[in-house]
Amino acid sequence: MGIADCMVREVSEIQRLVQEAILVTELVDRKANIQKYGSFSDRNPTVGKMRKCKLCGIRERESEHQCRVIAREKEQEALDRKNKAILAAEGIDV
Repeated sequence: MGIADCMVREVSEIQRLVQEAILVTELVDRKANIQKYGSFSDRNPTVGKMRKCKLCGIRERESEHQCRVIAREKEQEALDRKNKAILAAEGIDV
């Protein structure tokens, strides 16, 4: 190994470090742009995007939405089962 080999390795290491620094700078710039110009869901990815439910028409965050139509149907089914059980216990056929 001569001095030339060591110089080549140092130059390639310096080039790699410069490329990493450029990538880090680009990521920092992208993050700053999102914070300045991004939508609410871009700036806060944990809350999710807004969407409108096709069944109930409510507009909510994807992470929070529970369809009211489906919930109402489940409640009604549970109430129907309960009523049938009460009627069956009293001996009334449905």
